[in-house]
Amino acid sequence: GFNSVVFSMNSSLTELYSRNREPWTMGYPGSYTGAPAMQGTRAHGSTTQHGTASIVYQSGQNQLVHVYMSGNQWTYTIVANNIVGPPSSYVRTDGKYSILWRDTNGHIREYAGGSTWDLTSASGASNATSAPSAYVRNDGFSSVLHTLPGNHVGEIWFRRGMAQWDSGDLGE
Repeated sequence: GFNSVVFSMNSSLTELYSRNREPWTMGYPGSYTGAPAMQGTRAHGSTTQHGTASIVYQSGQNQLVHVYMSGNQWTYTIVANNIVGPPSSYVRTDGKYSILWRDTNGHIREYAGGSTWDLTSASGASNATSAPSAYVRNDGFSSVLHTLPGNHVGEIWFRRGMAQWDSGDLGE
């Protein structure tokens, strides 16, 4: 197997990785691609539905940068501009790879299947005050968590077969 931890070191995207229980090695995926420098310390690593290694982070210019393995080399794309805080990514219950971020209006945005969506507007959710964090619940729902005003936890959710995203305040 392959194990990987991604983080920022001196504004550089850094990866510690180990293959098949070999010693850990340090690499710099962003420097291999010429990707913009990171802002902050949080990068999010995941695997797409096709098994591709993928890393998302916020650049110093508030861009959402997606660094991913293409063949045997790292490459990158700019997914969005004017993001606030670190992005997140996961594979939804419908099998789509999803990249999530908060925009300057406090809306949670998603890039999935080649399109960008405003999940806050689509679900009727309140504006977010924190970056999103996503996971697949054991009941089959794709769930996006974030902080709401008043330090409540907001959830935006979707399950394959639903007509649209829905939302709620878990603090109520």
